[in-house]
Amino acid sequence: MFGFIKDKIKKIYTSVTKQVSALFARNVFDEQFLKELSMLLISADTGVRTTNAIIKKLTDGMTDASITTIDQAKQALESVLVNMLAASQSTDAMPTVVLLVGINGSGKTSFV
Repeated sequence: MFGFIKDKIKKIYTSVTKQVSALFARNVFDEQFLKELSMLLISADTGVRTTNAIIKKLTDGMTDASITTIDQAKQALESVLVNMLAASQSTDAMPTVVLLVGINGSGKTSFV
């Protein structure tokens, strides 16, 4: 059973990393880049709330001109993700597990 789960996670990881690499291979950091990154994050099950927070930080960097290149966007994305992970691990609260059950297309992935 765990082999099946491991294979699925590996497949998702490979797919997402290829798409992220292709996105960051571009030379332009603009609104279209942010839209595509947003869709990629959501399709990778990052979640709507988390994706919106990530995109907002990158958009703020674009607005104040602290992020103007793809390399700066990549560094900013890494920083945002590391900070989010650190913040989620610093809480003393017990982890919560939520099980969502539903048919395909019922909105389980988009559920907030």
